[in-house]
Amino acid sequence: MDNFQLVWLVPFATWHWTTIFNYGIILICLFLVVGTSGDVPILFLVGVALVAFAGAANLYSNLFAAPLFLIFVIRTIMLAGSLALAGLAPTEETRGIAIVMNLFTFPIFVMLIINCFLPGFIQDPRVLGC
Repeated sequence: MDNFQLVWLVPFATWHWTTIFNYGIILICLFLVVGTSGDVPILFLVGVALVAFAGAANLYSNLFAAPLFLIFVIRTIMLAGSLALAGLAPTEETRGIAIVMNLFTFPIFVMLIINCFLPGFIQDPRVLGC
């Protein structure tokens, strides 16, 4: 434990908009778990956990040298999972929160496809392999 440094936990490009969106996705997943008050099917909780895990994996994807196909799969899981959560939400409030999460996941997914055509300050720094 002597070699551990706290800097290793700080994601790449901390104040970039894609990083902030990933933080937002993870916080929305936490809010979905807390806001449902336990009266949800287990499939909904598994979906929330899957989206939160995919958001964290996307946040640190540059640290484990993920190929672009794996990043595409991770971001597809984020988008499809948030769409499924909007449909599986037990109440109108959680459905609205899941729709807001879709507004966060869709631009991150699209950035993988159109990243090479955008100026440098908008590009996602985790997938700069054009």
